[in-house]
Amino acid sequence: MVITALDDRLIEGGLRLLKQLDDADVFVDAALWFYFTDKEAWKLLLSLPEAIGGGPRAAYKVIQEAISKLADLPFSLDDVTVAQPDAPVLRLLRIAISTGPGISGIRFTNNVVNGQLIQDAYIYRLTRRPHRIDIPAKTHWSRLSPLFRCLTPLLNPFQRIQPGGGSDVPLQEVPEIVPHDGLHLLLDPAITLRLACR
Repeated sequence: MVITALDDRLIEGGLRLLKQLDDADVFVDAALWFYFTDKEAWKLLLSLPEAIGGGPRAAYKVIQEAISKLADLPFSLDDVTVAQPDAPVLRLLRIAISTGPGISGIRFTNNVVNGQLIQDAYIYRLTRRPHRIDIPAKTHWSRLSPLFRCLTPLLNPFQRIQPGGGSDVPLQEVPEIVPHDGLHLLLDPAITLRLACR
């Protein structure tokens, strides 16, 4: 099915799918309907940085599982495009818009960004790309205290650091010594800290 007009049912359906992915703890840093003028069609663009690490097929599988749990969705997987986090269209849009990690509803019509016309888009989420900070193996956390002193006023007291393969760990329970294989921090626009083994 080629979607030539974006209506309220499609907007609501995209919102339901994004919420389903959020509820399944799938990290989505960009979600929007985008009108491709060359195809004269709308596509739901989703960027799943962690899922796409296993390749596009893995990312589409995650999305299909979410779609299968939603009744009466007015579109199918064929109407969804998985975008790389640094895809040109997302880089272009991020120059003009950043929504943060929540869910928004921004209609972006007939706007020129960096000399390129964006004919139409409906944006649920468009976060800025996270900054990666590599931490060498066997680094003592006391050496990172200046970083945490800067971030502490900005952090929600209930915000947590998330190990790459496990459950959330409160900040105060992070090991004193970085494990032998090293770690990296991804600082996203919401000042969320994600901790993952390299």
